[in-house]
Amino acid sequence: MLSKLLAVVLATAAVTIQHVSATDADTAGVRFMAAKLAYWENLKSEGALPRSDLSTVASARQVCSGSSVTVDGESFPCQNIDFESFISLNDLNIENACAPNSCGFGQQPGTTQGSDIWGYLSRDNKEITIMCVDNGVWFVDGTDAQNPVRLAYIRSGRPQYAWCDVKVYQDVAYIVKDGTDTAASSSYGIEVFDLTRLESLARDNQPVSLSPDFVYTGHGNSHNLVIDTESGYLYSVGTSRSSQCRGGLHIIDVKTDPLRPTFVGCAASDGYTHDAQCVVYDGPDTVYVGRQICFAYNEDTLTIWDVEDKNNIVMLSRTGYPDATYTHQGWLTEDMRYVLLDDELDERDDSSVTFTTTYIFDVSDLNNPQQLPSFVHPDAVIDHNLYVWGAIHAKGWGGNGPMQNPPSSKYAYLSNYVAGLRVLNVENINNIQQAGYFDIAPDLDGYAFEGAWSNYMHPSGVVAVSSIDRGLFFLRPQMAFDNSSPAPTPPPTPAPTPVPTDPDDSCSDLVPSGLQFSDGSPAECANIEQYCYLAIVQERCPRTCDLCVAPCEDNVPSGLTYTSGAPAPCNEIGQYCAQYDFVREACPATCDACPASAAKEADLIVAKLSVENPANVETGVRHMNQKQVAWDTFKAEGSLPRKGLVSSRSSAQSCVNGAVVIDGESFPCDGVDFLSFISLDELTIFNDCFPNCGFNSEDRTTQGSDIWGWLSPTNKEITIDCVDNGVWFIDGTDPENPVRMGFIRSGRPQFAWCDVKVYDNTAYIVKDGSDTSASATYGIEVFDLLRLESLATSGMPYDLEPDTVYTGKIMRVA
Repeated sequence: MLSKLLAVVLATAAVTIQHVSATDADTAGVRFMAAKLAYWENLKSEGALPRSDLSTVASARQVCSGSSVTVDGESFPCQNIDFESFISLNDLNIENACAPNSCGFGQQPGTTQGSDIWGYLSRDNKEITIMCVDNGVWFVDGTDAQNPVRLAYIRSGRPQYAWCDVKVYQDVAYIVKDGTDTAASSSYGIEVFDLTRLESLARDNQPVSLSPDFVYTGHGNSHNLVIDTESGYLYSVGTSRSSQCRGGLHIIDVKTDPLRPTFVGCAASDGYTHDAQCVVYDGPDTVYVGRQICFAYNEDTLTIWDVEDKNNIVMLSRTGYPDATYTHQGWLTEDMRYVLLDDELDERDDSSVTFTTTYIFDVSDLNNPQQLPSFVHPDAVIDHNLYVWGAIHAKGWGGNGPMQNPPSSKYAYLSNYVAGLRVLNVENINNIQQAGYFDIAPDLDGYAFEGAWSNYMHPSGVVAVSSIDRGLFFLRPQMAFDNSSPAPTPPPTPAPTPVPTDPDDSCSDLVPSGLQFSDGSPAECANIEQYCYLAIVQERCPRTCDLCVAPCEDNVPSGLTYTSGAPAPCNEIGQYCAQYDFVREACPATCDACPASAAKEADLIVAKLSVENPANVETGVRHMNQKQVAWDTFKAEGSLPRKGLVSSRSSAQSCVNGAVVIDGESFPCDGVDFLSFISLDELTIFNDCFPNCGFNSEDRTTQGSDIWGWLSPTNKEITIDCVDNGVWFIDGTDPENPVRMGFIRSGRPQFAWCDVKVYDNTAYIVKDGSDTSASATYGIEVFDLLRLESLATSGMPYDLEPDTVYTGKIMRVA
């Protein structure tokens, strides 16, 4: 065991550890992961992982008023934590498209186990749970915790291993996986996903398969992600021990462009970091207040770093403890005075430790942490991950901004494998008490690597718990909000009567509207219905835009209840309006969520629209404007481009009986077979200059347009596909497995219209749309197609540039 490899100097209660050698420590960590992997593989061979006998349980809330609750015929020991719902791993299965036909690594046919978890509060106040499984991640809407909805999943681009982690910054999720790299995955690091895409998913087509928006290639495997949401830096930890950062803090800037993270630096001098917490420090050590500080859990030590200056990172302290066996993870108390730390192997491998032990360190002096007496649990199991959710939500460190009424910060929530979710009252660090528990693995005990992997508390107080062998639990700790007003629970299914939507005669358009076309002529409501996607048109023309509703009143009764079951009238729950759409729907007057009537004429401010008066333009221009308005409307609604579609390769379909079915969708056909499909997600070109381009209103590709082709001298069939901000070159020689070779990012403004033609191994590319002064002489992009012949397959797709640009005349598409 790791602690036996170390020479320990017992000078103080918090001991200083001297490594025998970096190789010995590294080998111990690798052996540990190999042992866990072998344990899980044995369970799979016995048919015990995943638990295939379990069913999803919804609309069956159970209040823990005694010592257990019964769910689907099984008794779950509990104390002060209620059961809301459960989704089995059977319903969280992601099929591996390439298995069993050789993905290039040892894949199973589908999902076999769950792992880490995080959450996100969407812009429309939906509580989204993001759960890792061994071959991807799931997005689950748990806003109604009794009836969670599987929205979508991402199938991982890395080899299938248990370890996966996900964290959120602003509206972006970052996903990593650990495990042995292949040649293909050695530079496949962090999957980056725009979470706002979830808001546009059609409810009747869920769950859908999604793809990442971007993949960070600065490393391959990674064990965990840590995000300092206040400073905008991400720390990828537990990368390869032979990588640039030696498995330590691999520091990435996500603030500048959350969807395109960039490498900043390393903290590598203490070797491998298993997990960490990085914060803008606001604790008792006044020397470091306001600085970026990382608390790293480095297999055998708690190592504290000052990472304020990424070019001059300083190790402040490196502290071990007598029973260090595998220093796994930990978390600060709200006042940043103490660290609660879990060691994953002490119970199993250290003969002096029998019961689950939470180690406590006084870190009020960051240069000299001191170990305090540990808290010993009543269970003899392995502890894994712990969080102080009240502090997290008060600071906005999770998947949402800072809360005005966060959960109580005096509780720590621990995922202790087969003991399930455990809650400790840590308000008095010298007298910690267990405040509640819910055993999600009542059939298991002992030092087993099954049961609860981790937990995430949403702003409502609902805790999502990921189970390795069972699936996803939604639980509600009764103490979450302590003595403050508890969050209301969503109405049971069916929902209460909605607010009436009959037209309100008092709601009318402004006359005059106070709006003008770009030429200064009046734009009255009756003539601008097509522009209702613009917020100012909605505000001035609510009746034209079909936004008028009946008189706005709260529901009485509200139809909502507190977690205790008592009614929750609207006049008592106004503090929850910003968090929950079901509160705003039931209490629109209290929540100030009534649709606004048009402003009074006395308040009118004249505003100019960025659209031309249809009556003053030529027929052709008017036609193009109408099409542009339609596309802009689709973009505003989130339906352009189509989100949730995945590319389809190696799945050709012959047209029989008038239709083919592709990825679950039926396509009518007659005499034409399907070979393959590449989604716009895969054909996305990012506008590197956005938002400072001077002309592009989007940050990436939004739609496709024209197309042409070319037969290369080596007989490759190359498709040249236009998108609104460039062109793609696709090798379709094997039409069932097309390959994206490269793209050219357009030098003209981003409009839909684009055309390409070929002459003598040369492509000529034009774009239509309103010119800027910079693009007025930027005409035909000319590209030598023979350049495609020399591109190495391993680097595809390439970011290419035209060989020359014809400036004599702007060509318009016929």
